[in-house]
Amino acid sequence: MDVYEAVRTVLAVRKYQETAVPPDVVRRIVEAAWLTASARNVQPWHFIVVENRETLRQLGALARTGPYIAQAPLAIAVAVEDTPFAVSDASRAIQSMILTAWSEGVGSNWVGFLWPAEVKPLLGIPEELNVLAVLPFGYPAQATGQGKKERKPLGEVAHREHFGQPFECRRRDEGSGTKDGAIPLRRSSFVLRRVARSLFQTRAEIAAGLSSAHIEMRKGVGYGDS
Repeated sequence: MDVYEAVRTVLAVRKYQETAVPPDVVRRIVEAAWLTASARNVQPWHFIVVENRETLRQLGALARTGPYIAQAPLAIAVAVEDTPFAVSDASRAIQSMILTAWSEGVGSNWVGFLWPAEVKPLLGIPEELNVLAVLPFGYPAQATGQGKKERKPLGEVAHREHFGQPFECRRRDEGSGTKDGAIPLRRSSFVLRRVARSLFQTRAEIAAGLSSAHIEMRKGVGYGDS
């Protein structure tokens, strides 16, 4: 699955199969976070991989918005240092993990934001770090509607050069027309090429016709006869 396809189809998954996530997939997920860029390359993060069933149950009990962590076969807690860009840096790493997991058929979801202090002793996290999020991972327990997302029209949120200027770009899976009836840029270029080719062919046909007529006229009136 390429990157765009993962972004296009990824959805939050909150119900998981009991099947364990294979070790090589777990490593790829963690490496995706580790490889993510950070401001000034500070890397202000730590990733605690949890597969112990009792620990997962306790994390689920602590997570007001994510009790389903208890049913997941895997969770990764994201702890951050107290630096100006730690939250934005770790957020990028979290998305890297979610997309990498999804490309492997594994679902996930972001649970919590700056967790309560009770989670630190449970995972042995030093007091000076903050727990930004816990991500449960697992194979989806039910079919997911890949790519079916409720989003505002692209024209409402994307602008070209200045705010309010139409972006004039369509998603690959949208229809051939636009909302206001305008011809999209790529389609308009294609139409122009077709028109130009048609005009060139017509001009060539006219020229060939005139040449043929001229030859016939010369034959009829004896042009070239001595």
